[in-house]
Amino acid sequence: ALGWAVVELGGGRRRPADAIDHRVGLDRLAGIGDVADAATPIARVHAADADSAEAAAARLRAAYRVGPGPAEPPPLIRARLG
Repeated sequence: ALGWAVVELGGGRRRPADAIDHRVGLDRLAGIGDVADAATPIARVHAADADSAEAAAARLRAAYRVGPGPAEPPPLIRARLG
């Protein structure tokens, strides 16, 4: 979800010929288990215009789940093949 937010901002390619806008992207992303409250940003969006910024912010809000306590990180290895 976050990668597609960057693509929609213009920071990634959908097709090989697409240009990349190096001014746009995401940083300061909140990690799994980070402590936050309503005043704590979950990320910073760098966008070329306000509409793109709002679209990326909507994707960010949809990608994160906020709960009453810290989340357990997922296992580093889900399964072994072979």
